[in-house]
Amino acid sequence: MSSSAKRARLRHEQIGFVFQDVNLIQHLSVRANLELAVGGDNLPRAIALLDEFGLPDVAKAKPTRLSLGEQQRVAVARALAKDSSVVLADEPTSSLDPGNRDAVLRALRSAADHGAGVVIVTHDQAVADWADRRLEIDPARGTLSGGGTT
Repeated sequence: MSSSAKRARLRHEQIGFVFQDVNLIQHLSVRANLELAVGGDNLPRAIALLDEFGLPDVAKAKPTRLSLGEQQRVAVARALAKDSSVVLADEPTSSLDPGNRDAVLRALRSAADHGAGVVIVTHDQAVADWADRRLEIDPARGTLSGGGTT
């Protein structure tokens, strides 16, 4: 197996991604998007996460029929359903109201509490306040600060 194939396999099996632009396949149903990403064995977990995120009836819908916030919650469910070792989340709550934001953050916290490394990139102070540890980047100065617990 080539090194690029090994890296691809590692990414698929060990890392859950939440992309800022959700990266759902628009012509497939939500269920098909989840099954493609997490496989059949993890599909029940993904569907349970949809329920937890207030989306019990979207499995048959296409992403184009969902709001951006609903698509974002589907993307988080997709990332968490595999019980990945690492979850990388880029602005996972940017399109969510406070109640849905908190539901997503509770699910991310649960993943961390069960041993996953969860890395969230955010500009939202309310999201940053959920973190155990924060690093702040100041692009104007080219500096990185933080690193301790909050």
